[in-house]
Amino acid sequence: MIGKDFPEPLLAAVAELPADELKAALAALHRAEFIHEQAIYPVPEYAFKHPLTQEVALGSQLRERRRQVHAAVARAIEQQYAEHLDERAALLAHHWEEAGEALSAARWHRRAAEWVGRTDFAAAAHHWGRVRALLRELPDDREAAALGIATCTQLLNVSWRIGMKLDEARALLEEGQTFTNAIGDQRAHLRLSMAYGRAILSAGEVVESLGSAFENRRAALELTDIALQTNAWAVLVDALGHAARFPEALQAAEEGLARFPRRILSEDWIFGFNPYSLLSLWRGVCLSWMGRIPEGLEELGRCRRFCEEDGTPVLAYFAAAYAAETYHHAHDGDRALASALQSDEISRRLGEPPALVAFAQLAFCHAHLAAGRAADAIEPARAALALYGRVEKELAGVSATLLAETLLETGDRLAAQSAAEEAIVLCRRSLRGSYEAIAHGVLARALVRRDGAAARDAAEAALDSAAALIERTGAKTLAPALCEWRAELAAVLRDDAARAQLLRQAQQGYEEIGAPAHAARVAKEMRP
Repeated sequence: MIGKDFPEPLLAAVAELPADELKAALAALHRAEFIHEQAIYPVPEYAFKHPLTQEVALGSQLRERRRQVHAAVARAIEQQYAEHLDERAALLAHHWEEAGEALSAARWHRRAAEWVGRTDFAAAAHHWGRVRALLRELPDDREAAALGIATCTQLLNVSWRIGMKLDEARALLEEGQTFTNAIGDQRAHLRLSMAYGRAILSAGEVVESLGSAFENRRAALELTDIALQTNAWAVLVDALGHAARFPEALQAAEEGLARFPRRILSEDWIFGFNPYSLLSLWRGVCLSWMGRIPEGLEELGRCRRFCEEDGTPVLAYFAAAYAAETYHHAHDGDRALASALQSDEISRRLGEPPALVAFAQLAFCHAHLAAGRAADAIEPARAALALYGRVEKELAGVSATLLAETLLETGDRLAAQSAAEEAIVLCRRSLRGSYEAIAHGVLARALVRRDGAAARDAAEAALDSAAALIERTGAKTLAPALCEWRAELAAVLRDDAARAQLLRQAQQGYEEIGAPAHAARVAKEMRP
């Protein structure tokens, strides 16, 4: 009734026995080995020796009596642990639910969800789900509507960490909108809309998510709520970044960092982390893709420091994973692996939600490729692709592209061609133009290595597509690699002059973007 472990003062508060009788009863149970002492200081604490003992004790009570005792236990916990209730919120929610007090149970489930929300997404989803279920037992008043809005918003928010079907996300949006309309809360409506936009972005609905993000920023700027504006601004940058619109995302990120304060109250973090830190994250990612690798890595490091200050490991996880990607661009296998290990360690601390596990696999894939261990990258790439079929579907194209690259580097040209063709389709669907460019590069090289000069037309078409995508997305970091891809075709066509010129351009390009290891590698290749 009061839990497997129970302190004596808590039992005394609900047992309705004189102190001497309670001590005698405890002593008898201890002698009979039904319970044992857990601690004697600062207060005696006991535990049932076997779960069945606890079940029998519970089952022996009539239903109404059980409800009364659950309520008494809840009240006693609230009184005796008034300074430490967050960590007991889940227990209190359980007792109030068993007591038949739906409103109290819903309040404590919400508090439990908020308490674990930054570190255990599955547990948070469970508690929000219980609030949602309990709402059916509550009257249609303002408090119930507020609970409903918070529930729908946070279930959408957690969806991109643990996975959610698109129809369920839309149902949550409609349910939440019913609550916001009932009380006329425009700010809550916007927060709900932002959470929905991020949920459908993960589900692969990038175009709809972008449209929602632009509209939400416009609506937020009409209000005087700076925190809401910062969130809306960050959500738009996030959507632009995921759509590989790097120049626009960078401009918006830098404008947001200059416009909004660093300190935003944690209760105003819609996604469980500071939106200002999200702006920093995307500034780092965009700089890394746009040919400014050292600046990008510096900004990603700054984002990590922000996350440490804020106590938001999930965003630190993404900063580490994106650093692994950037070190891959820089051909720095050691630092890429260190960053991948950091992201994996954070993922484990957060209970390994599927979306984070998948992104950590991509980070390891980047690390292995950067270190020239393509064979070791195949399994992480396959694992990420399998996971992204269920969660964060907009990243399936990234996984397929990296798988294609690993297959090419291990010599499986036919499989690499097939994977690259699949990656192109997936990237196009999710607007991942930067990775689509890489997939076209893999396709061109797979064709050339398989069919030689006979593949000239198809290879040139693929390389032209890659060039157009690099230009469109602003992914200048890929420009030196494109020169290398073209140089490989020139070598097959026996155009030595063109090959030498393209390799010189690649070497210079790598030096300009801050990838000296790549530049040194190409210089070595150019030697007679």
